[in-house]
Amino acid sequence: MPNPDPLPSVATPQTPWSLEEHYVLEQRAEALARPRATADRIEASIRFLRCRLGMEEVYGIPYPFLEELLYPNSLVRVPGVPAFIAGVIARRSEMLTVVDPTFFFRVTPTERTAETRVVIVRSGGGACRPAGACDRGR
Repeated sequence: MPNPDPLPSVATPQTPWSLEEHYVLEQRAEALARPRATADRIEASIRFLRCRLGMEEVYGIPYPFLEELLYPNSLVRVPGVPAFIAGVIARRSEMLTVVDPTFFFRVTPTERTAETRVVIVRSGGGACRPAGACDRGR
């Protein structure tokens, strides 16, 4: 009685893929077998500047999007501009238009306090440099 053919090894010429393809498949299998990052771990790794608008609204701006926080001491109101423009502020020989985000978020604005800050946000390198006022930044 003849012996049956032995089973082929995993990567032989009889398999539908080459040794390189087999290696790629093994790498993919290992990557898929690793535990996925949970939303909690991802959120914990991102830091935010918490901004309070009005009395109760709190928003967050991720640190990578922040450029600078300024005191609004030199914020000057400009007559005849739309209601959402809080004013202009000078920063290192540059005039910045400061937007009042309470207008867009439909939040009742509060008076400026010692905790009020102007938040300068990084832009994509364009001519516009966004700046907004928040009642309290942490």
